[in-house]
Amino acid sequence: MSLYLDKGVGILHDRLVKEVMVPINVYPVINKNATIGEAINVLKKTFKILPNNVLTGYRSIIVLDDNKEIVGILTIRSLLKAIEMEAHNEKTLSTIASWALFFTKSKMDKHLNIQVKDIMRSLEIAYVYENETITTAVHTILTKQVNSLPVIEKPAVTELTMGEYPLENNKVIGIIRAIDIFNIIGDVLEVDDKVITFPVKMSKKPF
Repeated sequence: MSLYLDKGVGILHDRLVKEVMVPINVYPVINKNATIGEAINVLKKTFKILPNNVLTGYRSIIVLDDNKEIVGILTIRSLLKAIEMEAHNEKTLSTIASWALFFTKSKMDKHLNIQVKDIMRSLEIAYVYENETITTAVHTILTKQVNSLPVIEKPAVTELTMGEYPLENNKVIGIIRAIDIFNIIGDVLEVDDKVITFPVKMSKKPF
């Protein structure tokens, strides 16, 4: 392993999730009983178009219950999956042309009343604690096949149960995303200042 990669692994193992997460108070939220049409509008409001038509913005939204408690996360991928499932339920969608017809305003309006709670990712499926390392977050992101994780506040020691923290007794204080972790790796490798190359053994055989 190169010096750069050794350094990168060390940084990921040493830094804590709470140092990298996005604070919960700056994240977009929506009620679990809202429709996916409303969720799309909330996410769209976070989008900004940068020069060269580069689009930035949040790729997920925090879902709250009627008591303002966080119960899950709704991602753009979940929204697209829900729309795709509705499209497949249309028996006429057998060709690319008929698929395209689904994405007309009249067709879309019909299916945008699905409730957020029916397609969101439940909080219990994938999460990480604030005092865990970024390495742990990476492992959870990969094993759970998600791009973001709710960050749970460190509970009191008295709440330990069989070596685990009871999730229902804690609160979400932030979100850690794969892109945040990737940004750290980029900083460690100093990709902004130099080009990192790896030796390539050339074959002696002609092409």
